[in-house]
Amino acid sequence: MNPAEWKRVTRTHPCPVCGKPDWCCITRDGTVVLCMRTESDHPCKGECGGWIHRLSSAGPACRSVPSTIFAEKPDRIPSRSAEALLAEWRKNTLAITLSQFAKELGVTRKSLERLGCVWNGAQSCWAFPMRDETGKVVGIRLRRGGRKYSVTKSRAGLFFDPDIGPKRSEHRFAWLTEGPTDTAAVLSLDPQAVVFGRSDLLSGWNMLKKALALHGVTEVNICVDNELAIEGRTDSPGFSGNLRMAKALGLPCRFVQIPGFKDIRDYVKSGARLSELKSFLAFQKYTVVAP
Repeated sequence: MNPAEWKRVTRTHPCPVCGKPDWCCITRDGTVVLCMRTESDHPCKGECGGWIHRLSSAGPACRSVPSTIFAEKPDRIPSRSAEALLAEWRKNTLAITLSQFAKELGVTRKSLERLGCVWNGAQSCWAFPMRDETGKVVGIRLRRGGRKYSVTKSRAGLFFDPDIGPKRSEHRFAWLTEGPTDTAAVLSLDPQAVVFGRSDLLSGWNMLKKALALHGVTEVNICVDNELAIEGRTDSPGFSGNLRMAKALGLPCRFVQIPGFKDIRDYVKSGARLSELKSFLAFQKYTVVAP
């Protein structure tokens, strides 16, 4: 089935099968669900995994799907418009305010500046540019409290410092994180690190693969949320999604999942040091995940 026919679930319109607001997808005609948690007799053969459910046979627990979830999206935001918005917001971003935001997150102000974080006063939220593999801005991610969303017409992209420069000799390995704040956390711990944050764990792998090639990366550390330890779950769409991504990238990788912490930012916020992380990684070997 064409990916354009699928729509991601949201908090407003959760998955009709598992009831969760993330990971899963629904077809535009509202008849088929790709659920990442609830198994069926029809496992998905695509790179993202999951199980196919037809709403007519998925059971009485399934919820109805409102037609508003399939509303057409407008054209993508032009690159010039996105950069102009960020430039305008940057003028009104105070250093003291950015420092306060950094303290709340448990990261350094410098790491947020390197990612282009600015204050959107009109909507009272923070904004992060999303970039393609060359560093060009293709969209804007917004963050207000715990809510994360994007500027209308934004295209999903990567969060990274565009000034790292392509194919420097020290780019042998890179960190892969999910979201801009985890990216800032790694940069806070190791300012010399090459880090790419993904706006969406289940897509954009081709863009990421191009970015890694452009910057000469040959090995990756993939940060994985510690969902099993924190939530007591027996399954983890996040970990399985990262595993499938590793297969798609085709590079030697280490899965960094630090016990006792929800994610890498939680670990950094606790006061972790780079030497501690390096000691932890020394016991983890790189693995080649077969495609």
